[in-house]
Amino acid sequence: MGGHCRPAIAQSDSADATLSIRQDNFMRAGISLQLAKLLALCGENDRTIALTDMLLRLPGLVTASWLQIDPNFAGLREDPRFRTLMKW
Repeated sequence: MGGHCRPAIAQSDSADATLSIRQDNFMRAGISLQLAKLLALCGENDRTIALTDMLLRLPGLVTASWLQIDPNFAGLREDPRFRTLMKW
């Protein structure tokens, strides 16, 4: 991602904040998932793990099995906190 992480994260944060989970669970979860992938690719491990943990608690898009194969999260797979999420 090079030097484009900051503006990309700022834009994604803005999109993530536009919908309340109460308004549209599926759409918000999808936007949050894309934000989590971007954060992972940009090395924002703490935010990625916190957001992914929240997404795992919602029915739908994210499963522990998916975290094990999604290449966007490859850089986090050795982090003990992320490993815990993959067994969720």
